Amino acid sequence: MKYLIRHNGLNQPNGRAHIVVGTDTACHQWSTGGMNRKRNWKISDKTKGMRVCKMCQTNYKKTLVPDDDLIPDIEWSEIELAHRVAQLL
Repeated sequence: MKYLIRHNGLNQPNGRAHIVVGTDTACHQWSTGGMNRKRNWKISDKTKGMRVCKMCQTNYKKTLVPDDDLIPDIEWSEIELAHRVAQLL
């Protein structure tokens, strides 16, 4: 899984990690202009200890499980998400 992470002037990550899906983020903030593209964004394989955007998590879960009514509303860890994605591939 890839994450889009903003870095400050000291090259330290800040804000939230966003899940990358194709050329957009799962929360669609990148394509809709919700993220300032002039900032220092980097794509990473890890969250670097940052929390993942809640909207990205919700939207990404919907792509993995088409019928949300079949499962309870749960918080998926990064490891669980990676495992579910690996099962689909």
